[in-house]
Amino acid sequence: MAREVCNSVSGVLCDYEEAGEELCKAYDLGEDLEDLLAWLGNINPVKGLNLLHNQVRDFDLRDISHQKPLSVLKAVLEMVVNLAGLSESDWRRLLKKA
Repeated sequence: MAREVCNSVSGVLCDYEEAGEELCKAYDLGEDLEDLLAWLGNINPVKGLNLLHNQVRDFDLRDISHQKPLSVLKAVLEMVVNLAGLSESDWRRLLKKA
């Protein structure tokens, strides 16, 4: 995923961990912030931003670094929930080439 998105989610882990974990629980993904951050680090940046744009239409991608970290996390969680139905092969296509 793009560096700005990862940095923002990482900022939640550092500065708003309790609120971030509660947000993760609210989306019922069964993952914590560290797992989510690791997953984001493995996503192809261009594909990840396209997915975020396509899955969360009201999220402004133009200036991610100036958005509140919890807002960025919420958009990422919405994207992940929307993608839950992807096949294994579709998930593999999202990952960076080794």
